[in-house]
Amino acid sequence: MIVDKSGERVRRMFGEIAPKYDRMNHLLSMNVDKYWRWRTVRIVRPTGDAPILDVCTGT
Repeated sequence: MIVDKSGERVRRMFGEIAPKYDRMNHLLSMNVDKYWRWRTVRIVRPTGDAPILDVCTGT
């Protein structure tokens, strides 16, 4: 079986998933994802206009 990994196919796939992603994440994690976002912001408090790097957190 040949899998199409072209950039256009991947963009289209994620474009279709994006509108439902947060809702499904909340549902499947039983809202634990919301807690971890809240907790992270409490631990890593933004200061001024300093950037915060979001790496592989699913946001």
